[in-house]
Amino acid sequence: MAYTKEGFLGPFKGRVAKVVFYEMYGKMVARSLPTVKRKPAKGALKASQNDFARVMKIMQKVKPFVRLGFKDMAEGRSAFHTALSENLKRYRLAENRDDLTWLCVSKGERAGALDLTLNIEGKVATVNWGGARTPETFCP
Repeated sequence: MAYTKEGFLGPFKGRVAKVVFYEMYGKMVARSLPTVKRKPAKGALKASQNDFARVMKIMQKVKPFVRLGFKDMAEGRSAFHTALSENLKRYRLAENRDDLTWLCVSKGERAGALDLTLNIEGKVATVNWGGARTPETFCP
């Protein structure tokens, strides 16, 4: 059931028949529910889905860093989704997908950190850094 706080012509939230209404980034969005259940993916589609799943799993682990690293590049989108898109492209172009050389947690021009250290104690990782270097372009 959809509802609105601004009368019949106001923005809806919820579901009316097979149409779902919600707000995303300040805009009202209406989408239809799927009409049929899809068959399991095969071939290139399945490979694409597997790529997406691998990148998403890694991106979720570095989400706090990515939100800050891609904040300036997002331009009206979610910084996380902008980073996910960039990293998915980089993953598909990578020669060796097993290592994380394709992973980019920051894009744009920013000052780099000096004296970066990482301390791991059990399940807690602490990152420390000193002053800043001159601005650099990360993830070309």
